[in-house]
Amino acid sequence: MLKLKTKKMDVPVKVLFKGQASVRDYLAKKCIEKGEPCKVKHAGEVMTLTPEEVTSKRVGISNREFESQHGTPAYRLWNYWWEPDQIEL
Repeated sequence: MLKLKTKKMDVPVKVLFKGQASVRDYLAKKCIEKGEPCKVKHAGEVMTLTPEEVTSKRVGISNREFESQHGTPAYRLWNYWWEPDQIEL
């Protein structure tokens, strides 16, 4: 039996703001375009968003555009309620 691997984009988040995780828009759009799940990581926990959820679970977009300090494009933040995946033991 052939097992297909699903690629996932890892997005580390250092701080939650009012219970929300913020993802840079170009990373979220990349997940949608490639049809890959987005793994948002914070404090040892993971929240996995399907490409559809990247749009449907978004609760807000930053009003201003941020300039990158590392040569990546300017970006806005897409916000999601922090709902880490449940792991059954």
